[in-house]
Amino acid sequence: MSRRVPIVILHLWLEQMAEVLFAGFEAELYSLEEMPFLYWYTSTVVLSRQVETLDELRREIHAAFPGSHGGAYSSLFLMRQLI
Repeated sequence: MSRRVPIVILHLWLEQMAEVLFAGFEAELYSLEEMPFLYWYTSTVVLSRQVETLDELRREIHAAFPGSHGGAYSSLFLMRQLI
């Protein structure tokens, strides 16, 4: 169970990181030279790691609660039970 908490925290951290990076695009904080790298970094590194983390969380939720059907509400509820 101690392994699950860092996965949940990593997921939340990556979610916030993507929000901040994309907000920088909306607020036009980046120069034209920075934009390609930041877009690549956000879309490739941050979001792909977030997808991996979500897959790992889903597997752990189903392992901990084998009877769960995996709907959005039940997965959120079960994820909070793991924290």
